[in-house]
Amino acid sequence: MTTGRVPPLVVAGIAKERAGAERVFELAVPSFTVERGEIIAVLGRSGCGKSTFLELIALAAPPTQRVHGRGRFRFEGEDLIALWRRSDRERLAALRARGIGFILQTGALPTFLTVRQNAELSQQLAGREDPGFITTLLRDLELSEVEHAFPETLSVGQRQRAAIVRALAHRPQLIVADEPTGALDPDVAESVMRLLVQTAEGLGSAVVMASHDHDLVKATGIEVVHMAVERHALHDGRKLTRSTVERSA
Repeated sequence: MTTGRVPPLVVAGIAKERAGAERVFELAVPSFTVERGEIIAVLGRSGCGKSTFLELIALAAPPTQRVHGRGRFRFEGEDLIALWRRSDRERLAALRARGIGFILQTGALPTFLTVRQNAELSQQLAGREDPGFITTLLRDLELSEVEHAFPETLSVGQRQRAAIVRALAHRPQLIVADEPTGALDPDVAESVMRLLVQTAEGLGSAVVMASHDHDLVKATGIEVVHMAVERHALHDGRKLTRSTVERSA
């Protein structure tokens, strides 16, 4: 979908590498562009690097240093490579707080804040306080009755929906979701996935999610990008996993 506006996310020629005593992992992103309003699921087996890719585009982890000079990595038109190169963590944090909603598989809600307070914190960090919008999200995601409850008192499904409310509360341009329904039973998972998609569409936010559940993604009508994986044995005895994720505009 082309809107004529600056895409929230443009990635080209970026890589992330991790090396250990026994294993080496390489993630390559030759090209990955996301337009406003697009909803994309990155599919692949466990351990192929989906979470690493999401951490990268959510500005939670830098690309590998050696590719900084030749890659492109822009969010809302801002040069992220330049920010990582000069270790401008304050600016990176500001971009994350204002423009990105991150949903983790476990919800990862601060336990000392209620459901509503978690959403309020998201808005406060972005400088976009709007209590009425939180009320609307809580209603749409069927959490109004537990808005003053703490996460430990909620069911797994309620925690996941509360995490979605928190991620959407500040109206981010990009929502990054790591297996947002992975801990849910099938019926609840489909309901939560549809709620996430419908709410994001209402905001005009782009969504990039990781999933291993092809059937669920297909049933929800989400565009699929498959992560390609190669595994090799290196001459030093270590095992190499090389993953590639690519999507053109």
